[in-house]
Amino acid sequence: MNDISVVVPYRDRATHLEQFVPAIIKAIPGVELLIVEQGNDKAFNRGALCNIGFIFSSHSHIIFHDVDMIPEDVDYSPQNGATHLATAASQFEYKMPYLQYFGGVTMFDRGSFAECNGFPANYYGWGLEDDALLDRVHLAGIDVFRRNDQRFLSLDHERPYGNNPPKENIDIHFKALGSKEAVLRNGLTTMSYTLQSVTKQEGYTHILVDI
Repeated sequence: MNDISVVVPYRDRATHLEQFVPAIIKAIPGVELLIVEQGNDKAFNRGALCNIGFIFSSHSHIIFHDVDMIPEDVDYSPQNGATHLATAASQFEYKMPYLQYFGGVTMFDRGSFAECNGFPANYYGWGLEDDALLDRVHLAGIDVFRRNDQRFLSLDHERPYGNNPPKENIDIHFKALGSKEAVLRNGLTTMSYTLQSVTKQEGYTHILVDI
């Protein structure tokens, strides 16, 4: 069995999930797959769901994986530090959209993710939580790796905020940027959530939470 957990932050993407689950099981045989669903009407909080998935995961390496990214030609082998995998997605014409892009699919060993205190948990709505994570990685002095030419098929979906993050996320991001104090105040160690259910499905564990 691979010593890898895949954590998928999730809500309202049933058709994507149907395609994703068999694809990831084929790509990583024996994977522990955790689908972490936000069970309330608040704006989506990807970072908080990823942190919760990390808490529930049981393996040495964790991959945080968007459900709309289907692996085509991807090396998922474990690597310590912080590793960006989504370097060639179809939505960006199989190129990096910008130099420091750290979204879509990332891998951490347990120690590195804990050391940077995970994602901030106060980014509601689409955008910037992955940039904030990269800033935390740099602050903690964790090695960053990028695997070039890791090809993913990006499934179509609507973005409620277009291509721009909400103003609230922008304000939070730039106030916290480069601040070790902000990292300690908000992240993996300060997670607050209500566990609604944990159920075993075919090929994955479904975790429903209120955050």
